[in-house]
Amino acid sequence: MAGQPLVVAAERTAAAARPLVVVGVPGDRRVTMFGAAALNAGFAEPVVVPWLDVLSGRPLDVPAGALVRIDSPGEDPDCDALLRGPGSPTRVGGGARWHRTFVRGLNRVRQAADAAGARLCGDVDEIGELFDKRLCHARLNAAGVPVPAALTASLPAPSALTPASSALTLAPSTSPMASSAPPPPPAPPPAPPPASSASAPARPIPSPASFPPSPTSSAPPPLPAPSALATTIGPPIRIRGYDHLRALMSAARHPRVFVKPAHGSSASGVVALHAAGARLSATTSVELTPDGHLHNSLTVRTYTDERDVATIIDTLAPDGLHVERWFPKASLDGGVFDLRVVVIDGRPTHAVARVSRTPMTNLHLGGRRGDLQQVVARLGEPGWRHALDVCARAAACFPATPMVAVDLMIGANWRSVAVAEVNAFGDLLPNLTGLPGSGTEDMDTYAAQIARFPR
Repeated sequence: MAGQPLVVAAERTAAAARPLVVVGVPGDRRVTMFGAAALNAGFAEPVVVPWLDVLSGRPLDVPAGALVRIDSPGEDPDCDALLRGPGSPTRVGGGARWHRTFVRGLNRVRQAADAAGARLCGDVDEIGELFDKRLCHARLNAAGVPVPAALTASLPAPSALTPASSALTLAPSTSPMASSAPPPPPAPPPAPPPASSASAPARPIPSPASFPPSPTSSAPPPLPAPSALATTIGPPIRIRGYDHLRALMSAARHPRVFVKPAHGSSASGVVALHAAGARLSATTSVELTPDGHLHNSLTVRTYTDERDVATIIDTLAPDGLHVERWFPKASLDGGVFDLRVVVIDGRPTHAVARVSRTPMTNLHLGGRRGDLQQVVARLGEPGWRHALDVCARAAACFPATPMVAVDLMIGANWRSVAVAEVNAFGDLLPNLTGLPGSGTEDMDTYAAQIARFPR
């Protein structure tokens, strides 16, 4: 049925020479890399439906019976102006309008696919939800996937909030962090060999081949209705500004949080906030200009002047904020790290360790790829398999979306794990081939997805 997610098993022989369509930005790396992988796999060159056409209301050219992949609108300034309104493309903010316009665009693509008898390689409703951090966190939490605790509760009036108030807490995950660790091994895992050691062979990365069949190939357990989600973890808080946030943190008795724009991406507007007594620091990629405007920057900086921090939070708050308890991450090669794990049809296929000297590990913000084999060696095979299993469970929360990229944090104790993000468009990982035993060892993320397409 048109507009439904891709199911491959029964369609390979019936879909010869099916055209491919990618909704994206012409010339963008995502589009060109996907196109190259499609040609290499024997498909015709994909038809590109520009996001600019989608957002501007122009007719969409979707060939009959095509397979339609939706990719990111990226950083195209014309698309950004339609998504957020006019202004500098580097500005921070406007996420609420961006999301509303993006969702309308997704629905236009669905309607065009329906009219052409085409198939969507993903579900537009789930893609829209993946771009709302509050809804995504709620879905993961309700399914028992380990996530950092978030600020959720029924708010009293701001004047009623005091440091001694117990009316508001950081609601714990329904899957406590302690339970997110695998059973203890009989002996501590061996430490990874020093980077300079040439005599010890590299420890192979264990295969994920023992994973069960894709959760997307059978009916997943039903998720609670939205009202049940709210009952389970508490409704999201509408944070009114910096003073309100500080009151919430004080009431929750937790001085360190991650403040995330509800609809942001690429760490835009994310603030690692530490506030304890007179000590205050806010680490972020936001550049605060002398005239009080916020812009994205490739430099991560730390603000300690409360007036600056208040300006940043007050500017971000109207678009909606998602606030999580700070999850201390494990260290690797002189920095903290997390994992970006691509999950295709329910199976982890690609993984990269992202290492940074700042709380933000995004590669475009100065993060670097770390040694994944060192991570696996330190976790041990049971810990590594557990980490991949958590990523598969996170992906299963979005059963109609055949590819997601999960950002998984490993705790400072190297035993606890927590999902930081689930990304709809997180597969732009050039020159990364698949995990051993995944069946994608010689494929990049795009080739691995195309290999699952019906022909």
